[in-house]
Amino acid sequence: MQKKLLKEHYIVLTHKYTTGVDDDLVYYLKERFHVIHIMHEFSSVKTRRTIVDNYKNGLKLTTTVYKNIIFNNRFTVYIKEIFLSIYLIYRHSSPGTKVICCDGLNTFFSIISKYILKRKITVVFWSVDFVPKARFKNKLVNYVYKKIDYYCSLLCDEKWDLSERMAEGRLVEYGIKIKDYKSYKLVPYCVWLDESIFVDYEDSEKNTIVYMGHISKNSGLELVIDLIANVKNLKLKVIGDGPHLNVIKLYAASKNILSNCIFMGKVDDYKMLRNEIARSAVAVALYLKKESIFTYYADPGKIKTYLGCGVPVITTSIPWNAIDIQHNNCGRVVDETLDSLKKAINFTLEYNQEFRVNSRIYSRKFNCESVYKII
Repeated sequence: MQKKLLKEHYIVLTHKYTTGVDDDLVYYLKERFHVIHIMHEFSSVKTRRTIVDNYKNGLKLTTTVYKNIIFNNRFTVYIKEIFLSIYLIYRHSSPGTKVICCDGLNTFFSIISKYILKRKITVVFWSVDFVPKARFKNKLVNYVYKKIDYYCSLLCDEKWDLSERMAEGRLVEYGIKIKDYKSYKLVPYCVWLDESIFVDYEDSEKNTIVYMGHISKNSGLELVIDLIANVKNLKLKVIGDGPHLNVIKLYAASKNILSNCIFMGKVDDYKMLRNEIARSAVAVALYLKKESIFTYYADPGKIKTYLGCGVPVITTSIPWNAIDIQHNNCGRVVDETLDSLKKAINFTLEYNQEFRVNSRIYSRKFNCESVYKII
């Protein structure tokens, strides 16, 4: 990649549990600009640290870790993050710096910083999720979330969305139209095609179904385990971690197929992750309707990662691009029944090589090099 360094300076600010869209953006920007990547650990991470990576000329110069010593509940941690974000933006920004925030709370921090510091920075609110109904179990927290989302969408300098459904949802929920934003861009989840290997079906793990991602009630893995218990020779590879992992392991044991399952845990090495996916025969993203509040408005990253690796995907009708994937013969859309899943897996395995080629072709439209040119 030819480097063309410019004077622009970026700060990418996010709450983090595992790899996400911010990593792809930083990977793109760091080859071209000076980038500060600020990562507040997600609420499910016990340490709740803040990690700051400093990139210049494509190289990571420093990593600074701010430990969470005295703040031990959600409210006090957020107070800490507000003051720490203001400090870090003060320390690392200059007039013209673009601060890209990957959620409403970080956008709120950055807007406060902009006005307190009276610094001419550009605050970008990049919505990586939009959940207008029951985002949190606590009604007060959910009310605050919606207010932050509403006001930050209007007060930020640039509004980015992962999917078109997000803008449609805000129109219905808040009455916000596209023209109401100061600036609006659609910046979807992307994949690095040039860095993803392609494995022909003949060289793949022919009977392996792969799942990659956060393991929650919405993963649909119980249905996959039911399939493996009913169809000989199929195997399941699970890459990821989450609160539902032990439930899945126990369910597999109850079906006497634990030996047919490989639980790899989190794979932080992105190259290794892509290789493990690419060697698999079929991928699954079975979003369940009753648990779909996070998925309907989103742009599920795992689906695009699967397709970018050339692996056909079996999904439900929840994702915005489900029908498009089936239309382009990159996978199949199923309902939440064993019979539907069994038919889709058999069909995808029968025409697997064709589906693998189609998946790579289809994924060209969301290649990161193309997606990030507009920013």
